[in-house]
Amino acid sequence: MNAIYYLIMNKFVMLLASCLAMASCHQAAEIPYVEMKNYFFRNDALIPEDIRIDSQEKFDSMFGAAAFMGMGGVPTPVDFSREIVLAVVGQVTDVATELEPVSLVKKGGNLVLTCKETTGDKQSWSMQPLLLVKVDRSYDSGAARLEKLHESLPAVNHSEYKSNNPENMQQVRDFLHKTGFYFIATVDGDQPQVRPFGTAEIIEGKLYIQTGHVKAVAHQIAANPKVAICAYDGEKWLRITATLVEDPRVEIKKAMLDANPGLRSMYDENDSNTAVYYLTNAHATLSSFTAAPLEINF
Repeated sequence: MNAIYYLIMNKFVMLLASCLAMASCHQAAEIPYVEMKNYFFRNDALIPEDIRIDSQEKFDSMFGAAAFMGMGGVPTPVDFSREIVLAVVGQVTDVATELEPVSLVKKGGNLVLTCKETTGDKQSWSMQPLLLVKVDRSYDSGAARLEKLHESLPAVNHSEYKSNNPENMQQVRDFLHKTGFYFIATVDGDQPQVRPFGTAEIIEGKLYIQTGHVKAVAHQIAANPKVAICAYDGEKWLRITATLVEDPRVEIKKAMLDANPGLRSMYDENDSNTAVYYLTNAHATLSSFTAAPLEINF
């Protein structure tokens, strides 16, 4: 009996090992990649049907460099003698859309790029979502395809948000106007970035600031809307942490520019560049060397 038992178990173990080996052979292999930043899709190019791009000439016929000032503003370099590019280009849309890489694997001899497409609010300007990743040629099989996951964010009702303490908000707005300008810090990857701002207006019960979509700061806010603000009037200093929410409504942009007419030489409420944001979850601290800090929330 023992001999028969061991014979059966031995065959079972061998069969299980064979199944596991076959499964491992069919398992998709993860491929390393680098997401490319600061490029745009040319308006004279056609959206490619094949996501695989294997030459500089082909790449340049479809994409241009969109360099920005500051660290992280240089387009990601690519060397087509050693790398290929996988490109996902969406249709022009007025709905906020983001393409994010999820994985890159090899299946049946093909490179398979999976990306997540997230859609949000309707905007007052149009955009063309774009995702570029570069891959070492050693992983190239001559064919690539795309798998796309979709996610829709709930629409933001800007009219629902109002400060629960308008007096506190007014105090912050008045201090920022008194200083003339303030500094706002954003996150750029793992590097903080700081620059001066000059706009701060209360509109419909919300504290708004303004900039341009073409600026690096707008790209950083889109990637991470958490910001810090600091202002100093010579005696006191104000520090604010908050989350920014973009408001695409033309009437809000107009109200901001009407309150700051000097900006109209560069911005217009009907252009695609003007960007306005209001502060949410704001916590401010007003400090000096002669008094206890004053905590302000709005």
